[in-house]
Amino acid sequence: MEFVLIGVVFWCFVKAMLEDARWQRVHRYLWWISRAACMGLLLLHWEAFLQAAGDLVFFALVQFFLFSKLYGRADCHAFQVCSMILAAYGGGVKSYLLHMLFTILALGLVQLCKKNVNKRGDLKEPVALIPYMMPVFFGIWGVLVTING
Repeated sequence: MEFVLIGVVFWCFVKAMLEDARWQRVHRYLWWISRAACMGLLLLHWEAFLQAAGDLVFFALVQFFLFSKLYGRADCHAFQVCSMILAAYGGGVKSYLLHMLFTILALGLVQLCKKNVNKRGDLKEPVALIPYMMPVFFGIWGVLVTING
């Protein structure tokens, strides 16, 4: 069952990543499906869920009230879904924030190399964030799976 739930979430991520890269818009139904699968995953990892419940709520509030203006709502949804998976494997608010930090650093580094950053540090042309988010997520998730089994 766990494999199926993770497969559903990753299918949604791939579709969201492709939509974000192509149109910089992502259909909302992908986040509803992803969250439902993540809730199933969290139920399978009940003890991890109980430990991370507060962190998940805090992170969701921070995403939607602070960061939704910095980047898009789809990116907030994606970060929140990633946090749910990380929570199922023993991650807490530190792992969610590290995921955000490394994603922004990867985006910044690539966009600096492409000369898409102005003198104020803003992007000259907006770019999709989810394609940067996913490789960073897999790295952090891999570390958590290795550490926590």
